[in-house]
Amino acid sequence: MEMSKKIIPHICTFVLFCIAALMTPIYDLYHSDGGNISGIIVPIILYVVAAFVLYKIPTLKAFNINVPDIATKNKKLLFIHYFIPIFFVGLIYLVVFFPGTGMIDTIYIIRWGGGMIGQHPWIYCLPIKLLTVIFTKLSIGFKYIIFTLALLQIIFCATVYALILMWMRIRNLSRIVVHIICAVYSLLPIGDLYMITIVKDVPFSLIILAWLPLLYECWDTEGEVLSNKTFLEIAVVLIFFSMLRNNGVYITGIIIVALFIMYGSKKFKQILVLFAALLMTILINSTVLRFFHVEHLFRETIGIPMQQMSAVVANDGVLSENDKDFLNNIMPLSKIKEQYDPYNFDTIKYGGEGLNDDYLNNNKKYVMKKWIDIGRNNPKIYMNAYLKATYGFWSINNTQGWNQAYYTLPKEFEGWYVENGFDIQDDVSNDKLASVIFFSLREGPLFWLFMILLASMAMRKGWRIYLIGIPILANWLSLMVSVPIAIQFRYVLCVMISIPTAIGIMLLQDREVAEN
Repeated sequence: MEMSKKIIPHICTFVLFCIAALMTPIYDLYHSDGGNISGIIVPIILYVVAAFVLYKIPTLKAFNINVPDIATKNKKLLFIHYFIPIFFVGLIYLVVFFPGTGMIDTIYIIRWGGGMIGQHPWIYCLPIKLLTVIFTKLSIGFKYIIFTLALLQIIFCATVYALILMWMRIRNLSRIVVHIICAVYSLLPIGDLYMITIVKDVPFSLIILAWLPLLYECWDTEGEVLSNKTFLEIAVVLIFFSMLRNNGVYITGIIIVALFIMYGSKKFKQILVLFAALLMTILINSTVLRFFHVEHLFRETIGIPMQQMSAVVANDGVLSENDKDFLNNIMPLSKIKEQYDPYNFDTIKYGGEGLNDDYLNNNKKYVMKKWIDIGRNNPKIYMNAYLKATYGFWSINNTQGWNQAYYTLPKEFEGWYVENGFDIQDDVSNDKLASVIFFSLREGPLFWLFMILLASMAMRKGWRIYLIGIPILANWLSLMVSVPIAIQFRYVLCVMISIPTAIGIMLLQDREVAEN
């Protein structure tokens, strides 16, 4: 009976995984077909192998040898020990890709003098704005803004990774395991490339990662660590920096709700502090936006609804005259039909005509009402549109092209670059990156690997260990309801960098066992 309870997480994960495996070829990005039941055999084998390996790893003797380490007596020395290799590898990448790489969004912000844009959180725009102002006054080239941001990001990445590795070593995790995890964070090419890629998803992913050891301590002490002043201070800092991405506040809210459900009866006051910190963060955010007269663009929240309504237009679905008038107010129907891409909302959002932001922002409730009304008459189109729009996050396909934004010289800004002496390298093309990124899985496979890891961990530690997975699961759920494009790795970078830490956590001895 006890074993049957322990295997429930794996059964649930396995069923969902099989459903995703069956639907993957049907909604394939490049060559959709009717699917084939025989095609699920290989995914099932891979699932079983992954589950078996992850379940057995904690039993391997090599990973359970706790060699005394003098460095564990000196936290500063231990931190430096892990910080240095990660930092210097980051510097090597920065030299190779000088002055760093970045998304076109960052270049837009720099070009506009660092001003805040509705789709980007102010806490992400602010350092760019400050650097732009300072460097402009000092007549320092724009390329050094990118370089400075990349250097700061390398330091931030190395600091977070080193702190987590230090925590694992202090918790008596085998030195060989900690060194392996350090090697992954130091040498995994896609991770190192993102270390110098200036985009808000990088620091945000590190904030998500930092929650894992905190939540493990909550689980391991049955909530007692919530009374620790240092713990609360770190949690409050993470809550504040959740603003680095627009879905961060929702993710933090879900984390706090999970803590309340599990430990609210014992640690109500402490969790109330976290709720207060979240409310304060929301208040600060809204105050700053009002001060700078920045209006959040509603289109950033309704990526999936807009994809579904656009699919009805593109597929000649059922639309009343009132529905057509409504959609015409957002974008001419002919343009919707022309620009609709089932896997990418950006073609509508940033297409030739563009969405009518004023209409969307001034009629939010009506927009959601019409979305529901149109959906009632077109349920099949809505479902197909949803599965295609979210394909990258649930499919087990790992063959999509790397539709990434690693470039430092958007062609449409070429004249502006020349005028401002922004003499940096040309686009970092997919061809140049091919040898760097092929080591990494794509969005969907990484998510399923994390889910298998959690299920394997739950078999040994109990279902409550899912607490450490809440930040990743909450991020995934938020993407599944609002993401503009599901084939960009940056949205799930937090999953990739969390897997090594989660494996380390799986190998940790519970505090009570370690003390005995």
